[in-house]
Amino acid sequence: MLGPKQLGPTWQCGITETSIPTAVIGLPEPAIQVSAGQFHTCALVISGGVWCWGDGSFGELGIGPRPRHSIIPRQVRNLPAPVSRVSAGDGTTCAVTTEGAALCWGYNGSGQVGDGTRRTRRLPTPVAGLDSNVADISTNGWHSCALLNTTQVMCWGSNISGELGLGHNRDQTRPRLVAGDHHAIAISVGSDHTCLIDENTLAHCWGSGVFGELGIGSFRSHNVPVQLPDLSGISQIDLGQSHSCALLIDGELRCWGLNDEGQLGNGSTRERNQPVRVRIAVRDQPLAISAGASGTCAVVNNGQVRCWGWNFYGQIGNGTDGRRVLRPTRVSGGRVSWTGIRALAALPVPEGFDEGLIRLRAVYEGSPGYARSRSPITELQVE
Repeated sequence: MLGPKQLGPTWQCGITETSIPTAVIGLPEPAIQVSAGQFHTCALVISGGVWCWGDGSFGELGIGPRPRHSIIPRQVRNLPAPVSRVSAGDGTTCAVTTEGAALCWGYNGSGQVGDGTRRTRRLPTPVAGLDSNVADISTNGWHSCALLNTTQVMCWGSNISGELGLGHNRDQTRPRLVAGDHHAIAISVGSDHTCLIDENTLAHCWGSGVFGELGIGSFRSHNVPVQLPDLSGISQIDLGQSHSCALLIDGELRCWGLNDEGQLGNGSTRERNQPVRVRIAVRDQPLAISAGASGTCAVVNNGQVRCWGWNFYGQIGNGTDGRRVLRPTRVSGGRVSWTGIRALAALPVPEGFDEGLIRLRAVYEGSPGYARSRSPITELQVE
């Protein structure tokens, strides 16, 4: 996630409220991923460590019982291995290690830590049954979900609106498989709803639909995944509190759901139960999106950031506060380097290729100003 889930009068940026981007003080290494929760933020640094700051009332900083909050980044303790993904939610934080294990910590009142209990955890805690094979993780509201290397999705925590996708509305303190065989390649968790992208670049969503956040043309909630009927070619999806946004392969942006603060970016405040086009300038080619509580941001092709929606605390980043922004607006300051771009490739298996397990790794050879890098190894079963 690129931007804030909700910025309030807390310690998200290591200082007091600010309406322009401000450097975070105290990170020991370059950050390769940042995730902002309701009242805390976490950064994954290049060595695989995680640093968090902000409110730690429920242990979401992962630093133990003290201090309860921090205005500077603090290193998460007791991580068993380097981390490849981190997700900061609503009082809870989750991570995936480079070995594919899922860990969560923080508030656990609905079982969103996934350890089989409802006890608050102030240090990283293994998620039951997910000690390997996890590709990604997302936490928000009071539930969490993991994408497995098998393309299956497992969810746990609060299920009051059917956001776990199990066909019922009972909370779960351990991961459970989402109903259906969707061959997921990406997931995102909102406050009370969840979405995935399948291998055919189609979106399926479930959970609360009372504001149209499922994007299926109604305001009904569903406790099993439902395919969005008129949206395809999706490269990324991200969910806010009660709205959802998708980046299409052709560079178009679509959003749907609650729109009381203009978070859909279409110039109005009317909620929509089907995807609507974000009114972003033609010259701005979106590369990535992030949906916050009541706002949305996008990184565009020149490295600049555009944001829109709720701006009471200046979270749009354009030097103003107190007034909602209904269309994408340039964030003050310089440009960002976006390292989170993902590629989706279809790999035909040659005739006569032996069945069995194969291992793939993507390698970037580098360019002026950018070092050579390589992705983690992905294991695939050829049948």
